Amino acid sequence: MQTSLSQEWYKFRHQKGPLLGLLVLLGLMLIMALSAPVTQSAVVMGFGTPQWLLMIIVIIGANFMIMEDQHTTIRTLLYRHTYRWSIYLAKLLILSLYTAVLVCLSLLFTGLLKIVLAPELTWQRASCSTTYLSEWRGHSWSQSYF
Repeated sequence: MQTSLSQEWYKFRHQKGPLLGLLVLLGLMLIMALSAPVTQSAVVMGFGTPQWLLMIIVIIGANFMIMEDQHTTIRTLLYRHTYRWSIYLAKLLILSLYTAVLVCLSLLFTGLLKIVLAPELTWQRASCSTTYLSEWRGHSWSQSYF
């Protein structure tokens, strides 16, 4: 398993797609932050991170899997290894690690965008969930008896 993991890490690290995916995510977050006023709900939603992150992970993951078939190296790997599941598990672990890195970097970038673009926003007025839910419903919690 460790051999499969190191091989898959080597292949993933030498692709251009993961770095491009990170740059696209940060660029899209910046566009979302600059195109509309920065509100607490925009910060809570990470400037659209969930919608972009899902697309980037699917594209990078599909490219990572298809690359093996495109270069016909998957046949060699499957014939050589007795535990075929270890190859797919290693790919899944590498993609999970990439997803965790993207999430952490998007959280840091969200904090940076909030500090730079909206330093007047503070979390002491209301909690994150209360702010998000109140804007989602269209009015503040003090106006409802929910």
